[in-house]
Amino acid sequence: MAGKSFELRKHQDEVREIKQNIEAKKTEAAQFEKKKEELLGAMTEISGAKLDEGVLETVKDMINSALEENREQAEKTSSEMNEDISRLENIKQETEESIEDAQKNKESLNQKQKILEKINAGGVLENAVQEIDTNLQELESFNNETIETMREAEKVASSLSGL
Repeated sequence: MAGKSFELRKHQDEVREIKQNIEAKKTEAAQFEKKKEELLGAMTEISGAKLDEGVLETVKDMINSALEENREQAEKTSSEMNEDISRLENIKQETEESIEDAQKNKESLNQKQKILEKINAGGVLENAVQEIDTNLQELESFNNETIETMREAEKVASSLSGL
């Protein structure tokens, strides 16, 4: 990420917030699914009932309206999940760019270290190389966490879209 500073802690907080959103959306998805099942059950029961045709049609229309409203709310929630997925994709891209930059920096330091070893001063850069290695491990771990969170968000968004 040439010229940009990657703020790992800030991004970790953002992913943590998105994970909380995912959990809330899972609960909402379960509620939407339960409501859908209840409404479909009511439709089945009412269809078998011996009611006046006009009353039967009115009740079916009401149930269909409730089903449509439930579907629209689930779609809205799915759209919100897509916003989180987009945020995760941006974080993932920035993380991968930061990993690439760190790898380039490490290679550069390794080359400089080889030159310094010729004059018995190679150990000067050892701490910097170790620090980059540590940063790379943190970034790669965070990137994996981001990818897993993105998968979970996509799964929830998909389940909401299917209602």
